[in-house]
Order: sequence, then C-alpha cells, then structure tokens
Amino acid sequence: MSKKKNKQGNKVVRDLKECFRSFNLPVNKLKGTHDDPMNVVFTSQLCNDQACAFVAVTFDRFRGYIGMDAAALHFKIPQERMGETLTLLNLLNEIRPICSYSVCPCCNTVSYRTALFLSGETLPVSKFRRLIQDMLEETYLCFPLISKVATDGNPKDLHARFMDDHKHLMSMESKLSQKAIKEILDGMGQVMANLKIPIHERLSDGFVTDLMLEGMDFPVRIGVTLVKEYELVKLSVGPAFTVPDDKIPVMLDLVNRINRAFGPDHMFINQQSKRVILVNGILIDNGTLDKRELELSLQILRGKGRLLFHTINEQLSSNESPEDLFEKTIKYHEKIIENQNV
Repeated sequence: MSKKKNKQGNKVVRDLKECFRSFNLPVNKLKGTHDDPMNVVFTSQLCNDQACAFVAVTFDRFRGYIGMDAAALHFKIPQERMGETLTLLNLLNEIRPICSYSVCPCCNTVSYRTALFLSGETLPVSKFRRLIQDMLEETYLCFPLISKVATDGNPKDLHARFMDDHKHLMSMESKLSQKAIKEILDGMGQVMANLKIPIHERLSDGFVTDLMLEGMDFPVRIGVTLVKEYELVKLSVGPAFTVPDDKIPVMLDLVNRINRAFGPDHMFINQQSKRVILVNGILIDNGTLDKRELELSLQILRGKGRLLFHTINEQLSSNESPEDLFEKTIKYHEKIIENQNV
C-alpha cells in the first residue's frame, strides 16, 4: 500500500474513533492489528439498562468498507429455542435494509451488524454517526426482545406487539424537499443506466427490473427504491421461486449462516411472498445521494446474488444440511477470490 493510501486510511481510522468518542463510547486499542485477517481496527462496548454488547469496528482499506458488529454479551440462544429465534430475526431483518441480525452457529450469540462503503478517500462522518445512533437504538430496543424469544416468547406475537409499541418509529415524516427527491430519483436512474440495468417499471419512489444474471438459469427481480421517511435508498434482489412451508425451517438456518458471513447486505424470507430477498441500503446525506456508493453497492449485490441464489435454490431440492451447503458456498467463494488475486 502506498504511503498516501496508508495516510488516508489512518485518517479514516482516527475519524472512526472520534465518532465513537462523541457518543461517550470507549475506544479500545488492539495489539498486532496488522496481522488481523478480519481488519478489526478497534473494539468498544456498550451497556445500558436493557443490553450489553461487545462492538468490533472493521476497516477494509482496499475495498473502502467500514463494518460494525455488536455481539450481545448478556445471553446466548439455547439450541431448543433456535427455530423461534431465527423466526424473529427474519422478521427484524425484513424491515432493516442497512443492518442485520444473525446468530453465530458456533457459540449461539446474537450479533447486530451494519456497514458503510466509502466512495471517496474520507469518512462521511454524518453517515457514520447515524449508523452508531441506529446501533445504540437497535441494541436497546431489540436485544431484550430477542432475549425474551430465546427464553419462552412467541416470535410473531412479540414482534407484532413490538411494532405496535414503536409504531412512531415506523411512521416518520420525510424531511427531503421535492427538489432533493427528484435529484435522488434522477441519480438512481443514472446509476442503473451506467450499469446497463434496464428499467422495466417506473414507480413513484423508484425502479423495478426483471432479468437473468450471468450464470443463472432463473430470473431475478431488482428493486431500487427511495424510502423518503428514513432518507435512504433500498436495494433488493430476489429470484422468482418461493420457499414451501415445510422448507422454511432449514431455509431460515441457511439464511442465518449466510447473513453471519455476508451481512449487512443480508437475506430474509418475505412473510407474504415466501421469496428469499437479498437487500442493502444507501444512506442519503443532507439530501444528496452518493451515486458512486450506490453503483458499488448494486454491483456487489448482483455479484452476491449470483453466488448465493444458487445455494438457496439448491436447498429447496436437496436433502443436504444448511451447514454443508453453506460450507460448499464458502469454498466456492474463496476459490473465486483466489483466482481474482492471481
């Protein structure tokens, strides 16, 4: 890495730390971080009267990828409650495009994960501060809910009650001006044109297209939608096939393993359509869409769709365990990365 790139990277790390300190969150130094394959640059922890979590902040300097992973320290999921817990996490992940929840298959701890792509050489501080604020709110509100389900709660009943109790969070009013909305929608269309993604349907808040991704023998639907009240652009990719009811438990297991490895652009099983959807989100900053970030995110989402939907489709017709199918996917992914680095 060049001295200039390293200097820019160090500036990003300093800004990351300052953002954490601005929320009175500790910044813990690491030893030997240059040997860390996960690119952890520092750790933190947050504790309140509802939750306690260990936080790892990662920075992939080559891809410009910032990640935050908050792992619950105060409870683990009993194996006999894993099905109910995965059902709840799927419900939570369905309405959260910029973050995801997953359970570690090895230690049964729950993690909240969110991330940010850098389209330039500096950290967009206001966006990252928003991600920290969201993390604090999510762990305060949702970790206790997950803990309750892990004990004896009904996931669908608790989620419905949770949504009703916090409906004010789901009914925010947009602060975007009509001019900003038009410019954002125009920018979304320009990015799709740049990537040669045809637009088959224009909606008041975005675009939809159906196409065949390279190497796939089934169509997928791509959606790019402006969610005005949350000031973000939601990206989604999903195949046309659905998950039969008898396959829901194993598919939830597989989706959880995928989210654990590949989140926060994560998967969920839609409650109504029973389709598996891969989703991500781009934050709007001061009424402006970062088109470069949107372009990068769409490219990554399409690439992951090509990799992961084959595995999802195979699970529907296979008697293999989610664990074995996931391991095959990881090995295939590692082989692709290895060939790219040759």
